[in-house]
Amino acid sequence: AARGGEDLDVAGGRFMVDLDFGIEAFDGSARWLEITVEGETLAPRQPIASAPYAVRALTSAETDWTSITNVPAGFADGDQSWAVVAESTLAGIPGAGAPSWEIALADPARAPAVADAIRDRLGPDYLVADWTQLNRELFAALRLQKLALFLLIGLVLVVATFNVASTLVVLVRERRRDLGVLAALGLEPGRLERTALFYGLFLGAAGTAAGLALAAVVAWVIDRFQLLSFGPEVAAIYFLSSVPLRLSVADAATIALFALVVTVLSCWLPARRARRLVPSAAVQYE
Repeated sequence: AARGGEDLDVAGGRFMVDLDFGIEAFDGSARWLEITVEGETLAPRQPIASAPYAVRALTSAETDWTSITNVPAGFADGDQSWAVVAESTLAGIPGAGAPSWEIALADPARAPAVADAIRDRLGPDYLVADWTQLNRELFAALRLQKLALFLLIGLVLVVATFNVASTLVVLVRERRRDLGVLAALGLEPGRLERTALFYGLFLGAAGTAAGLALAAVVAWVIDRFQLLSFGPEVAAIYFLSSVPLRLSVADAATIALFALVVTVLSCWLPARRARRLVPSAAVQYE
């Protein structure tokens, strides 16, 4: 830039300039800006604008100062590399241009379909890529991580259903005499089995509903207040300033279905024991 308000003679070209307004001014966001100097004089540095996240573009003396707004992207890599500027303003900066265009959609899930439509319209001379293609490796790793987490949660659910099955075994054993009396009075063995199975399913469903409700509340609190947030140093490494948590309906339904199926399977053996009760032996049981 300039030293002491004096102009400096520089050769024309493109430069990476450290704006250096202090990390507190940008919360660790963009402080570098690529500029073009087509003349031989670099204008003196102007003071930073008072608007939040506003920086000034250093250009040649023939061009007025241009305000460029840095919009925090939420991750350090984007905050250090991106700035938002109007197309009309960009056209007035020497050497600046638009080698690529980005389109923001209200529904990110439609990005592949929109990219295909644009690709068909523009033809093979243009490269069109959506966010799923640009981050293919990242999403493949996330899918693998999600599968591993699902298997881990599945093992936890299997262990939890053993408690339901053991409760049902103890119940059948303690109520053996009562079940024998009911069988002696004409209650069908199949109905005894269904009753025991329904009891175990009720316990599993109640626990699943309570767990999902608690998980939804905890996820909302963590996401709303950004409890899992990182400092600028950690964010620069992991490209995330905070960890978002979302509990989708599909994930909740999958977990609930898996939990209920495992509960039914674990309660099947105790229910079969209730079905095979001999009324005469059960009545004499103490």
